[in-house]
Amino acid sequence: MRPLDLGDILGGAFRMMRSHWRAVLGISLGTAVLVTGVTLAVRETTSDATAGTYGLSSLPAQLVSLLGSTLAVGMLTSVASHAVLGRPLSLKGAWREARPRFWKLLGLTVLVALVMAAAVLVCLVPGLLVNTAGGGDGLTILGVIAGVVLAVWLYIRLSFSTAALVLERQGIVDAMRRSAKLVDGAWWRTFGILLLTGVIASVAQFVIALPFDVLGLLVGFTDSEGSSSTGGLAFSLFAGVGMIASTTFAFPLTAGVTVLLYVDQRIRRESLDLDLTAASTHRPAAPGRL
Repeated sequence: MRPLDLGDILGGAFRMMRSHWRAVLGISLGTAVLVTGVTLAVRETTSDATAGTYGLSSLPAQLVSLLGSTLAVGMLTSVASHAVLGRPLSLKGAWREARPRFWKLLGLTVLVALVMAAAVLVCLVPGLLVNTAGGGDGLTILGVIAGVVLAVWLYIRLSFSTAALVLERQGIVDAMRRSAKLVDGAWWRTFGILLLTGVIASVAQFVIALPFDVLGLLVGFTDSEGSSSTGGLAFSLFAGVGMIASTTFAFPLTAGVTVLLYVDQRIRRESLDLDLTAASTHRPAAPGRL
């Protein structure tokens, strides 16, 4: 119930995963199995397809991934918010809290992606026009760099949008504005912690998935019939298990850190610690509760 430092935020995310492991595991594992299963199914059925055909065929997998990850993030946000108060939240309870906000969560996810894509496109247009007119590639390269920088800046500015939408019952646009307001003045700190979390999650995913990938390769190479298709299927299955295991770890870590960063900013800006103390002791909380 105080401003949090880096150790508090990372440690709190890991404690949430440990103390609420049933809900966390159910959400993350269920999403990872669904997304990985659909992705591998599409990959196997379109292994001989051309690039254009594969792109169209992979749309269902991308849609399932978007829907699944959106729902998972919403549910994990609810779990993390209860963990802040030291209260348990079951898988059913997380579903009950996130379900009414699902379509707004989906709209928020799509809108944020569109805003970032539009920002990158605006940066690229001048260079593309000059390049089309016979100019050099210098402006295009600068446009790419500017687009990446702007996209990262926007991503951090909007990183608390999901928490604001789920926990404060904000609308889509209001949640984006709320996130920008909370990040204002703390952009570099937010960026640094989210970047470090991303690095930790990526390294952990690699370490978790690597043994499964190696086993898949070994099984493929030692296939008794020497069938390349069977070996490829074995590798895909092992790789899929590795993907499921690594994603199950990464999802709650990133969601937990983001929620704790959001809570930390509200403690620093709005004295949310007073409301959290009241809520955790079952006393009526002041306006602006979590």
